[in-house]
Amino acid sequence: MKILFESDYLRLWLDGHSPILYSKVMAIPTSLTELKQLLSIYSKAIKKALKNYKKVYSVADFSEIKITDTNNMMAFYNSFSPSLKNDGIIFTAFIKPSEVDGQNMSVEIGNESKMLTVAFYDRFENALAAINTLMQNSTPQKSLLSRILIW
Repeated sequence: MKILFESDYLRLWLDGHSPILYSKVMAIPTSLTELKQLLSIYSKAIKKALKNYKKVYSVADFSEIKITDTNNMMAFYNSFSPSLKNDGIIFTAFIKPSEVDGQNMSVEIGNESKMLTVAFYDRFENALAAINTLMQNSTPQKSLLSRILIW
């Protein structure tokens, strides 16, 4: 495992064996500067992974975040998701905070993400299993990737 970045609000790493960029988000950045730094870090990590892999996937674990305002959470996701797509991520598995309703969040994120396929999971194992299934299929079916899944 190679840790690419670690701070009070984020840990980002590659395992060195798969085209998956892992992140554990402990807090949502509260300033525009922190958000831009986070997006820049992700962008660099994606580009690094693309040197070794044709496709890069992302598992973003938000399960331990304490949500005080769901509007802030939605604004963060809506800022975060498009930049991942632009940098080369083809699928992002979000592990949602336990107190957030995945159905409502998936509709809002899906409307904003514009071609980035996102799925929401309650557990890391489910998110990783979904990515492993996609990676095993040499050409993922478009119908699967064009939907927002909730597990």
